[in-house]
Amino acid sequence: MNSKFFSNLIILSISISAVFTYNCDVYRCASTNNYYVHPNACVEFHKNELANIKYYEIDITHCNSRQYCPNQLAGNEYSLGCYDKPPVDDRKEPTKGIDKDKCDRDIDCKSGNCTANKLCEGKDTGKPCLSHNECKIGFYCKMVTVDSGQCQPQEVEGNACASDLDCLNNMGCLGESGKKICVKYYSLKDNTKVYAPEDRRFCLSNFERDNFCVSTKLISNEECIGSQTDCEYTYLNPSLPDPVKFIQKCQCSPARYDKMYCPMSTENPKWKEMVTAYNSYYNGDVLKRHTILRNFFTNDLRLKQFEIEKYPKFKDADKCYKDFMMGGFYQSLKLGLFVILSLAIFLL
Repeated sequence: MNSKFFSNLIILSISISAVFTYNCDVYRCASTNNYYVHPNACVEFHKNELANIKYYEIDITHCNSRQYCPNQLAGNEYSLGCYDKPPVDDRKEPTKGIDKDKCDRDIDCKSGNCTANKLCEGKDTGKPCLSHNECKIGFYCKMVTVDSGQCQPQEVEGNACASDLDCLNNMGCLGESGKKICVKYYSLKDNTKVYAPEDRRFCLSNFERDNFCVSTKLISNEECIGSQTDCEYTYLNPSLPDPVKFIQKCQCSPARYDKMYCPMSTENPKWKEMVTAYNSYYNGDVLKRHTILRNFFTNDLRLKQFEIEKYPKFKDADKCYKDFMMGGFYQSLKLGLFVILSLAIFLL
């Protein structure tokens, strides 16, 4: 054999090793992989080996309508069983409602007031309270002492606050301890100071770095290739002459054992669409909701949030995985493929 043949063989070996660099577990709906999950389980691990790569194919299915599946994986080799749902609340001790909820008796309402129209009526300005859910829509419970408060209209932009729920529903409470004010979500321009990672929800870019709102640019490949384990990004700092660089780790795709990707940058059009969706949500009907319900996103918005903010962990994922990671397996599946499959297996 000539030297050219050996050279080509070496190049081929290097190429193959580059392709099989990553060891990512694969998540699939049970039926798509010809596996059938035990009827008393919702997640099962199947060990797989290819060349020198070892990974798990993790099959997911729904529990029956009387049970739910925990939305956390127990570990790399443990299957998850279905758990019985907790019993429904007894009507003798009813769940208490907030303003505008339906009721039969005063005890059904957090405010203690069920009107003749069978609707809870929250407390108005100056009425005593211990929690926000006692007050009317558009109001919050302002604590006067450690153990007593008064219902007050929600604070407008720039007013002092102690927590997000003190402010109008499209605003949160931002600032140093004891000096916080109400600020609109997704409104602050780049290089505006914030105080914690979760304060990115105030940034127009929906991203913070070193306690400042910033916009980021990905300068690595979106798909991590070969031995790449890190993703490099830049952002602009007006006090520095050159863009600032920072690193985030490559992350596995749930659908491929050999694929890893970089988290999305704020310059990505999909990221910008998500921020636009957030703004539409917080400036829409949410303003008419009770303050404690402000962050009850629609399912579509929650899915968009997970697929973009947690990209690539949702890249190419099937519906089972998305439901599982979003906690959707807590919801009952009345009639569907997975219940039918489970029953069929049980009867075999």
